[in-house]
Amino acid sequence: MRKYLTCGTILLALLLLALPAQAQQDQSAVIGLGFGIHKFAEQDDIRKYQEQVFLISPSAAGMLELFGEWYPLQRLGIGLRFLTLGYTEEVIFFGGVTVTSEVSIDSTLLTVTFIPFITDDGYVRFGILGGAGGSKYNYKESLEAAPIKLEGSWDTSGTAVLGGGYVDWGADGFGARFGIHVIRTDFDPLLIEGQPPLNVDGDGTAWYFDLRWAFD
Repeated sequence: MRKYLTCGTILLALLLLALPAQAQQDQSAVIGLGFGIHKFAEQDDIRKYQEQVFLISPSAAGMLELFGEWYPLQRLGIGLRFLTLGYTEEVIFFGGVTVTSEVSIDSTLLTVTFIPFITDDGYVRFGILGGAGGSKYNYKESLEAAPIKLEGSWDTSGTAVLGGGYVDWGADGFGARFGIHVIRTDFDPLLIEGQPPLNVDGDGTAWYFDLRWAFD
């Protein structure tokens, strides 16, 4: 109950801050896409497994995102964000045996955005973003030694939360954003035949660049 009261208090405070400043913000909706680099906070069991078996230890992943935001209260917006983190590693062993290991984490998040600062001309603004939703962790592995190729794919599901901030420039129409996401995930253990349950996560920090279109 305390958690919900805290969330409600934060949303109410943002609402009260947004109301006096409506005239300064003329964007009613924003759509965009972007890319970035996600730095993992620590090794999960899959990355430890990759290090032990395939002698690789990925510490970062590429990030792609697609988002839409609606601003019913001008400085306070709600939205939907599709976020994908992923990397692929390939190792060639003695004798031409090639092992490919791939991880992807796909999240769909409901978001709330607050705009605490806008320049007088509306061209530059600073945004604070938070979100939560469902997430899916996918792991694929293949071994190829011509003419034989073996493949396997495993997945698990869970939740993800996101928080961060960004700088947006461009006012209405075409513009861009540069920002940071802090991401936390909670997945059920990943089950691979012959392995104990693996604890996996996508926790980390991402720096990103977005291209967006704002509607007045």
